[in-house]
Amino acid sequence: MLRRIALENFKNWQRLEVELAPITLLFGTNSAGKTSILQSLLLLKQTARGFDPKQHINFGGGERDYADFGSYSDLVYAHDQSNCMGIGLSWEIRGGHGSFFELSREDSDNTTPSEYDANETLNYYIRWNADGDINIDRLEYSATVRGDTEYFISAEQFEQGKYKYDLSESFFDTSKRNDEFEMAESDSEEEPVEAPGSCYRIPISVFKLRDIRRFKTPPFYFNFEFERLMDSLYYLGPLRQYPRRYYQWTGDLKTEVVEPDGADTIKTLVSSERDDKSLQKHVAEWMGRLELVQALKRLM
Repeated sequence: MLRRIALENFKNWQRLEVELAPITLLFGTNSAGKTSILQSLLLLKQTARGFDPKQHINFGGGERDYADFGSYSDLVYAHDQSNCMGIGLSWEIRGGHGSFFELSREDSDNTTPSEYDANETLNYYIRWNADGDINIDRLEYSATVRGDTEYFISAEQFEQGKYKYDLSESFFDTSKRNDEFEMAESDSEEEPVEAPGSCYRIPISVFKLRDIRRFKTPPFYFNFEFERLMDSLYYLGPLRQYPRRYYQWTGDLKTEVVEPDGADTIKTLVSSERDDKSLQKHVAEWMGRLELVQALKRLM
């Protein structure tokens, strides 16, 4: 579950941090910045799902995009392109320490079932700059387990197109520590690796910093959890398709309404009869509570 959104120089927010609850309502006058908070999630989602895996930011405008942000100048605070622009997220995943990070033998022997099932909090931060081309200035992940930040990885640009990576020692199996597995004498700043892929991907080339046999938890697991978070976000737009007199269903299975304008709603309801007969029942119940319909049923 998403727990926090932080913005830096994003649209009309110079600095903002919002703690989220299971249900969060945003109130304010027109142009106060409510929509901007939600649009930060849309920007990340449409960039992460984009067709170009190396696109650092997707400003939209395409048929499958959620929003059209224009350009960096349109999006950054005060339209000042010298400003870096950042978005931070925190979210919880179920399953605890063992689901995302490998428990050592000593930890697993001393961990009670309640501790093992405790939530993990993952933190993400992305910052862009427009120094020439639009680049990722910093990409950072951390995992908070049992109240302590134990896992951390960051990528930071120190020259145009050149990045250094910083990893916490908790990623590595210290029992295998010896001269063979130590880092090379050269510092990571002097041996840059490739840029992060898209707005969230930690490239596999970070393994150049350490021997792959020492990793007990590969850092790119963060990539998978970020993708899962983006897949769990559904955008319901302010505009809906007009009702049609007839809807044609070709028999294709549709399990989710993914279009912001609700284009897949009827197909999802009809095909739910195959595997989720309760969906139509719940929809009819809520439409009745809202006094929108007296009954809902499909006519053959």
